[in-house]
Amino acid sequence: MKIPAEEYRELVRGLLADGRPVTFLATGLSMGGTIPDGAEVRVHPVQQVARGDVVLYEDADGNLTCHRLVRLWWQEKQRFMQTWGDTADRPDAPVPVNRVLGVVEGVKALGAVRLWWRGLRAWWRTK
Repeated sequence: MKIPAEEYRELVRGLLADGRPVTFLATGLSMGGTIPDGAEVRVHPVQQVARGDVVLYEDADGNLTCHRLVRLWWQEKQRFMQTWGDTADRPDAPVPVNRVLGVVEGVKALGAVRLWWRGLRAWWRTK
């Protein structure tokens, strides 16, 4: 079954807004070994973000993106963030922090599971 992109974005937004985690298959190479292409990614809703978190957010074009948060700042009473894919040449365009939908809490790829607990990382082999 294939869901149109806008319907999928709305589904993800709704689930995370309701406090429910989501799992999806990553596409792309911008997160390198952290989130390989085709990996299963688990995202949990979050109230606060911190530098170093891998966040799922909606970019300025409405695309859902998982990249590492590298910078936070205030500008005219609004908080902004900048993210950067681990293997990208340059950071992403800044966006308001209110575009963050959740934080990546786990990645499953190549028979291994990687979990994050706000900075502490651990590996578990599943096979």
